[in-house]
Amino acid sequence: MEEIIFVTQKIILRVLFPVGMTLLLCIIGLACWRRRIWSFFLVCSGVVTLFALSFPLTGYRLIETIESQVPTYAQPGDLVRGGVRYVVVLSAGFREGDLTPADRLGSSVLRLIEGVRLWKAIPDARLVVTGGKIPGICYESSIADGLAQMAMHMGVPRGAIVLEDKSWTTEDQARLVKPIVGKAPFALVSSAWHLPRSLMLFRLEGLQPVAAPCDFLAKRVYVDYETLVPQAYGLLLSQIAAKEYLALWWHLLKARVSGKSPEPDSWLDSRS
Repeated sequence: MEEIIFVTQKIILRVLFPVGMTLLLCIIGLACWRRRIWSFFLVCSGVVTLFALSFPLTGYRLIETIESQVPTYAQPGDLVRGGVRYVVVLSAGFREGDLTPADRLGSSVLRLIEGVRLWKAIPDARLVVTGGKIPGICYESSIADGLAQMAMHMGVPRGAIVLEDKSWTTEDQARLVKPIVGKAPFALVSSAWHLPRSLMLFRLEGLQPVAAPCDFLAKRVYVDYETLVPQAYGLLLSQIAAKEYLALWWHLLKARVSGKSPEPDSWLDSRS
């Protein structure tokens, strides 16, 4: 039952993404063809919105507003002085099949590389990898298992790796990492566009994450023929930004209802 609810939520969320939402506006507009003014307005709104969001420049600007909330790459020296002994890597993409460990991880591999870089420079550190068997994505093994295998290929001994292999979402990861790291500060490694939401969720659990961003998509935005031509990549960037904004608002709403809502500065100030 939990798997059905999880998959249903994911489907509903994707309807709210740029392509799904704009197509829905067009479909509703066509269904209202008897009311020509409303029909014309809805169809035009859908087409114009889809067109605007298909520019890579639009997507880059949307993501830039998210990534600007986190600092630049974490420095091992600063982490050591801050008492960091755990490096937590949040999982992302994953694929199953006859693939190498790196190919299985997809976009997760960038986060793992950054995590291993930091781990190697922190004496006696532990590398925590996250991700369970997510419905609709992986059934044979957990994402954490895939991350651990790749980490060992990169020279991390098995004894230095801690698996959190039950989570389906970032919210799950925050809850399940808590017993591992306790109250101590730890480096939280994730894509820069995903980190503001992750920091908020981990801090709502009473944890002390230190931002360790990687995989920047909009660190430097150029205005040229590549960013000013509508294309599928532009829609992908807009979708990434839309997902983060929707998820962030949803978790903020849930936190306020439960009475755990943090002050904005407490989770946006990821430099602390």
